[in-house]
Amino acid sequence: MSVIAKGDSSCRLEGVRFSSESCRVPCLADCAGAKVGLMADTVNPENFEEIVEWAYRTLPQKIRKLPDFPGIQVVDEPPADVLDNISNRKKWRHGTELLGLYSGTIRTKQSYTQVKYAPDLIFVFRGPILRCSKGDLRTEVKRVVWHEVAHWLGYETEEQVKALGL
Repeated sequence: MSVIAKGDSSCRLEGVRFSSESCRVPCLADCAGAKVGLMADTVNPENFEEIVEWAYRTLPQKIRKLPDFPGIQVVDEPPADVLDNISNRKKWRHGTELLGLYSGTIRTKQSYTQVKYAPDLIFVFRGPILRCSKGDLRTEVKRVVWHEVAHWLGYETEEQVKALGL
């Protein structure tokens, strides 16, 4: 599993491990001292969800049409227990925000004998994205959605994600 931590000008990939039953791949951003983007002040919940839908539609059609494509859920904030779980496994710098999370079994590790207790989902966290966006909200949301989709497809390293064009 991996975490993307976004600093001032670059991203770095760092490993994080979760239980094999529920693969959770977060997308993180460093927001210490960052200013909320201009668009963030004017975004209402419906507009944000429209941006997430737009980001989904920018995915290649062959990916969107896969029958087991996970649902995408917009949530205001990450649950406290998820933040605790991730932050206990990895040292977080002060001000780090969780922007998105894939929860489920990555596609390359799924089995027909596997019993699912919950559907695979991609979570997009509205609050952290609005707080960390530096003005181009569409680009940030698209990056989070594409990043989590890449992990669902089984790509775990930054190089693999870049090779996909995601």
